[in-house]
Amino acid sequence: MILAALALTLKRQARGDFKARHSHVAQAALRVRARQRNL
Repeated sequence: MILAALALTLKRQARGDFKARHSHVAQAALRVRARQRNL
């Protein structure tokens, strides 16, 4: 049971990291697009 809970928390953490990374990439892409528009 402890192992199952540990696996769940690890999965949740991995999902959170992926979401954070994805949002960061999206923000960077928006910034690049805005810069291209300004030029």
